[in-house]
Amino acid sequence: MRKLIEQINDRLKPYYSLLTMVFFFITSIISLFSLLSSPKDLGVEVSYEKINLPSTLQDSYNNVFNYIQQNSDDNAIKQNTTVLYKYLIDTQEQKTIKITNNTKEIINEINLRDCGVVELTSYGVSTSMKVSKESDDILKNIRYDSKSRILTVNEPLSLMPGETLYLNLWGSFAHGREEDNLFVNYHNKLASINLSKKYIGMAALLAEYYIPFFALLLMFIVVSGYYITKYAQNANKENASDNC
Repeated sequence: MRKLIEQINDRLKPYYSLLTMVFFFITSIISLFSLLSSPKDLGVEVSYEKINLPSTLQDSYNNVFNYIQQNSDDNAIKQNTTVLYKYLIDTQEQKTIKITNNTKEIINEINLRDCGVVELTSYGVSTSMKVSKESDDILKNIRYDSKSRILTVNEPLSLMPGETLYLNLWGSFAHGREEDNLFVNYHNKLASINLSKKYIGMAALLAEYYIPFFALLLMFIVVSGYYITKYAQNANKENASDNC
């Protein structure tokens, strides 16, 4: 048995470096995939979408706004047109905060604070497991301080197992590290924030087919390592024959 092990060891000896490299690569990929794919108890994802009004619509409303301001004697109509005009000007983005309960238990005492709201023009809430009154109650508890540019939800949120809540904000927002602006905590734990990104071109192709890409990369490393090892063995044999 010992002799057999020594024979196997002698045969595998030239491939130790290749096997070590393949093992390290596979282990790294599995660890990275497990880290990325394992859901957190409370998942928080943020996405942004630019809002660009057509220039023809802006020009048409400018004409209507100027006409009403100059010719109307109704102060209420003037005020309403001014509010609408300010809304159209200040609404530059839509920010969506998606909060998901990935556990099989109810998560209570969820607190939210967004310190990156530069201008808030409107907001809305939608959920997958709440009736209209419950969503309306959440809306009533949203507060925005324009001086500090902070948005808060006064009453803690509660999510059923598997439930997702969408908080939609319209206005303009500060950009940077989401962890510096948005804070979502529950049971004295701070949830990690993920920024949703849209990929185009080659980046979209890699994002969609990253598993086959890594498989091809692994095959390339194995094949390349095999031929490099064979080349090194042949070179050693030639050097040995030359020395003789």
